[in-house]
Amino acid sequence: MSEKVVIFNGTESSQPKSVERADFYSHRYTLYNDYYIYLIDLFLITSTWQILLQKRARNKKNSPWQLHTSVWWHVNDNEAPAFTLLHESIEELWVPCYLVPDWQNYASALKKLWTYTNRIALVKHHKDYYRTLEQYTDPAWRSIDAKDRVYLCFGIYDWPIQCLDHSSDWFEYFDITTLKQELKKHPLLFTTTLHNFLDELWDEIQTFIDEYCVST
Repeated sequence: MSEKVVIFNGTESSQPKSVERADFYSHRYTLYNDYYIYLIDLFLITSTWQILLQKRARNKKNSPWQLHTSVWWHVNDNEAPAFTLLHESIEELWVPCYLVPDWQNYASALKKLWTYTNRIALVKHHKDYYRTLEQYTDPAWRSIDAKDRVYLCFGIYDWPIQCLDHSSDWFEYFDITTLKQELKKHPLLFTTTLHNFLDELWDEIQTFIDEYCVST
């Protein structure tokens, strides 16, 4: 099945370009070496400070049966990141999500809809940035070297979850303290991308939790 994804050349003025997903990954380190593929990544957190991580399916080519972010996917051609986020959260977790617009105060939206966070995920766009994943030199890791442009979001959601998509096997919840411990004790249970994310984002996730994951 044909699927076009969005890529950027890494500059602030870069205009999006669409290419076939299979073609991009076949020539990622040659023809498209200077390009960053556009992704959405979402961390869902409960009101009791538990981070939801999705377990990738056993049949996945990359990082099978490892824990990753709550929701992840490529931004497809002619799709806004908000729509990619919506359909992927429904397909992968059966969770409808509402991305609160940047002009709307997230705290006030959360206060108004707090009692409905068991029905819909209330999501805040955190940042849109270029990221390079350096190669891991530890022989226990599969080498990875990738360039992404990430549309990163945090959100609040309280149950229920169902994994409907073939790309997902299951999910697990962790509080931050336990997650830090598990990442050190059992690093191979988590994707290399998740390790990279969390190395960068601990403080930002904690700030989001402190500001919003309390009963209003």
